[in-house]
Amino acid sequence: MIQEGLSVLFRILLLAGSIGTASFFLRKIRKAKIQIYDEIFWLMFSAILIVLSVFPEVLSFFSGWLGIQSPANFLFLVIIFLLLIHQFSLTIRISMLENKLNLL
Repeated sequence: MIQEGLSVLFRILLLAGSIGTASFFLRKIRKAKIQIYDEIFWLMFSAILIVLSVFPEVLSFFSGWLGIQSPANFLFLVIIFLLLIHQFSLTIRISMLENKLNLL
């Protein structure tokens, strides 16, 4: 019974954190401090966080389907993978800008 109450409280905290993160991203986007490519990435990232906080069973399903022992490990794996892809794309954009700067 106590475990179930903690689970509900934890889900509420996850949802509040996810919505807070999404609202932070939206405020920065409205102030035009971010480009459209980055805007789409961060909006999708915050949407994934909201979906996973509302439906945590999705993590259990995919971690079991892929043979990963813990849903938390699967979550860390997915987040690290997404952030590495984003970091790589930023590195490519910086290299292109440095090439343009050198040409100027």
